[in-house]
Parts: sequence; C-alpha cells; structure tokens
Amino acid sequence: RDVAVTGVQTCALPISWGDKNIAKLAEMFAEDVRLRDWNLTAFGREQTLIANSNIFTSVKTCSALPLYMYQDGNTVACRLNIYINDDNAFEVLDLITFNDEGKIVEILAFRGN
Repeated sequence: RDVAVTGVQTCALPISWGDKNIAKLAEMFAEDVRLRDWNLTAFGREQTLIANSNIFTSVKTCSALPLYMYQDGNTVACRLNIYINDDNAFEVLDLITFNDEGKIVEILAFRGN
C-alpha cells in the first residue's frame, strides 16, 4: 500500500539537513533507515544520524535547494543543489523512500558532476 507522501514531507529533508537539525532528521527517519551516497553507507537511525552529524561538524555551512521532485508511490526523486561552505553548488539526485507511516526508510544520493 502506498502512503500519501507530500511535497512538504519531502522538502523537509533538505531543509532540516541544511539547518543541521539532527533532532528533526531523527523524527523523519524510520528505525531501519538506510543511507548510501558517493562517500558512505549507513544502516539504522543511529548510524544514519551519526553520518549526518559527521558531515555537519566537518563543514562550516551547508544548504540544500530542491529543484525538482518526482514521485512514484512511496519513492520521491529529488534533484537538489548542495552548497558546502558557501562554495559553488553541485547537483545531487536523492531517491527517498518512505514507509507506510511516512518515515524515511531509504536515501540513495547520487552526485552529479
């Protein structure tokens, strides 16, 4: 069964990430969330939060600007511009999957060049 995933739910992830808001991310992630990007893989809420926290402490500033979102069932493809330390943006495509309770169970992030 597909959960009704809203644009607000999907946009909350890059906004919370850009705000370095670990508490909000914790609310959004399912206990069994999986994260994979071009540098790391994390399994479970605790490890995924640690991975994000490590990113936050390694940079002065970060922000994510959603450009486009496409939804198919419980999965949303979100094209983003990511800014680190106010440098030029690089593009990322996030595939975000939600469970039936509206919690994020998987984030696959692909960096464009």
